[in-house]
Amino acid sequence: DLASDMAERPAVWYKNLFQPNDFWGNFKRNITHEGHPPLYMVSLKTWTAVFGANPYNIRLFSVVLSIVTIFVYYELSKLWLTGPLPLLATAFLAFSPFHIFFAQEARNYTLSWFFISIALYTASRVYVKRDYRPWVWILWFAGVFGSVSSHYYTAILCFIIAIPLILQREEGFSVKKLI
Repeated sequence: DLASDMAERPAVWYKNLFQPNDFWGNFKRNITHEGHPPLYMVSLKTWTAVFGANPYNIRLFSVVLSIVTIFVYYELSKLWLTGPLPLLATAFLAFSPFHIFFAQEARNYTLSWFFISIALYTASRVYVKRDYRPWVWILWFAGVFGSVSSHYYTAILCFIIAIPLILQREEGFSVKKLI
């Protein structure tokens, strides 16, 4: 049945990719031939070294990232919205079928979305609160670096996030004018 197939798929995928004696061979193949950035593979390898390499723990990595992303998204929503709207926006993310589906998959999408959320949150602190403290910029660069290191297409989103940061140097610029 479908449930048992879904339960076995990550274990088979993991066994093929992360054989203890051939991790670096598969790692090199995935980066050079298949075009997968390295951060997710290294993070999952570290996670399974600590918690074990069974289907439950492999999926738990994505579940934890998804839950933390919901909290980051709530903080992001509070910067832009007022009243009950941040909670409503967060509920839309938390109950999104895509978010729930990818929270169960042993894939790099939850790690990418986590880092994009960090980049959006810190960029929003700059846009909305004019917060230029060093930790904001360090966290922004960590979000950009982490997202691009887990999925190359997020570079497009990072560029879009950076446009208002670049443009706000002009006198009288506001993000609301851009929107």
